[in-house]
Amino acid sequence: MVYLAEGKENTSYAVKIIAPVSNPDVRLSFEKELQSTQGLASENLLAVVDYGECLVGSARGLFTVMEYCPDGDYRDVLSSAEKRKLSTEELVGHMRQVLKGLKVLHSRTVHRDLKPENILVSGDILKIGDFGLAKFVDEATRTLTFKAPAHPATWRRRYGQGNGQFLQLTFMLWG
Repeated sequence: MVYLAEGKENTSYAVKIIAPVSNPDVRLSFEKELQSTQGLASENLLAVVDYGECLVGSARGLFTVMEYCPDGDYRDVLSSAEKRKLSTEELVGHMRQVLKGLKVLHSRTVHRDLKPENILVSGDILKIGDFGLAKFVDEATRTLTFKAPAHPATWRRRYGQGNGQFLQLTFMLWG
């Protein structure tokens, strides 16, 4: 569940609460989500302000406080684009923002669930968020291990060679 909270000086925040959390795997996944972006700075990455444990009723839960993006997600942008055609320049500008965020993100992790619902909108700025499926890039080898949705040969037959996140961006753009 995500709540809207107001802080000092009328600053709005999104507060994500996961409760109850008795499964250690859920706790570990939550911590990895936060660690994946800790210390990364980009206007195109959703900023995490605070996180930790909390009580929800009598159960233990987890919370994270993030910057609030009042203009919804990129799915909303695409839906409104059906009514009001976005120009090629606007679409290219949107993809540049996502790519700027990915460039910073890829210095440490890969998102693995890039989709319009995980790109939030604050005015004219797009911000990549929801890093729950992010996988760390191994520091020693700079290689990446992840579970692909299909066998690599099947993936290549269907979608061709190349970077999976580029394909995700392409599907999002025309989706």
